[in-house]
Order: sequence, then structure tokens, then C-alpha cells
Amino acid sequence: MWLNSSTRLAAATSALLLLSLAPSLAQSSAASQVSGLKLAGDKPIQIESDKLEVRQAENVAIFTGNVTVVQGPTLMKAGKMMV
Repeated sequence: MWLNSSTRLAAATSALLLLSLAPSLAQSSAASQVSGLKLAGDKPIQIESDKLEVRQAENVAIFTGNVTVVQGPTLMKAGKMMV
């Protein structure tokens, strides 16, 4: 599903909102086992990728190709990220 730029912007904004809520929702022991990863819940999240697919019926955004996520001092890179 290919999206126009305004739809992509809305999807990216929604994905950023979901990611900003993730630190408060993911206070599990698995997350605490990752040393050196600091989440900055008060900082904005920037996501860049080669492609963005939004599946509205499933409430999922899929970033693929050179995915880079930056929040404060935290940098994550992946080939694919689902939010």
C-alpha cells in the first residue's frame, strides 16, 4: 500500500506517539537486562527508513530498509521495525 506524503506524515506521527509511550509500557525485566540502553521518555523520537507501510486495519506501521531511530542519546538501527 503506497501512501501520499500527508498520509505518510500522519502515519509517522502516530508511530512516534506509540514509540514515545513504549518506555512507560515496557518496564519488564527483559528491558532492564539490556545494559547501556537508556530511554529518554521526555525526548522526541526520530525515525528514518527507506520505506513506510501502514496497515490501518491492524494499527501497525512497518518501517523497512535502513531504519534508524534516535531518541536523545539512544540510537537504534535495523532492517525492519514494526510499531
